[in-house]
Amino acid sequence: MGGGAISGCPHVLFDRTSTILSVTQRQSDVIDTFRVGEDESPRGAIVDQTRGVGPFGATITRRDQLLTAENFGGAQTLGALASYRFRDDATLAPIGPSA
Repeated sequence: MGGGAISGCPHVLFDRTSTILSVTQRQSDVIDTFRVGEDESPRGAIVDQTRGVGPFGATITRRDQLLTAENFGGAQTLGALASYRFRDDATLAPIGPSA
């Protein structure tokens, strides 16, 4: 994983076609994506920096967009939602700023 020993991986998700695997890493603020091969094995991690701090919760929508809840290190009054789309090469493209 791109976050190494401090990854804190709370979510492992597949896109709708099960060809992209995403792993959020709360403590290192990265999201790893992998192409899934025909043999169903993940191929080569792509490490993307998150838009916010601490991607805690995550889901993939019906439109294959990745949504993450940012927890800002557990700060009591802070939080945001970040949204991404998968590019053809499985990298993430932010849809907009965290809100």
